Amino acid sequence: MTSDPDHAAMLVEAQERADREGAKQSSAPPMSTWSAEVEALAVATDKLSNILYVLRATNGDKQSKPPKPIQRPETALPRIKAQKRQEKHEALAARLLGR
Repeated sequence: MTSDPDHAAMLVEAQERADREGAKQSSAPPMSTWSAEVEALAVATDKLSNILYVLRATNGDKQSKPPKPIQRPETALPRIKAQKRQEKHEALAARLLGR
């Protein structure tokens, strides 16, 4: 797929359309490439990162910060929930601020 010029053209076109419409682009990996093996590797990486952080903090490294988990694919459900939450917030803010 990465060598297919038609696929690359579609990606560029989709990116340009999203930029024009102001759509927020997700940096999450696509669900199509996510598998049980990739999930297992992500879990192992997250756990190893946490162990290394704890070891550094235990040994006095005050500058180390808790690691961020490996990014997982996004599904529509959390996006819709976040959108509904934002709409409720905006409606409440508008009522309180008299808009």
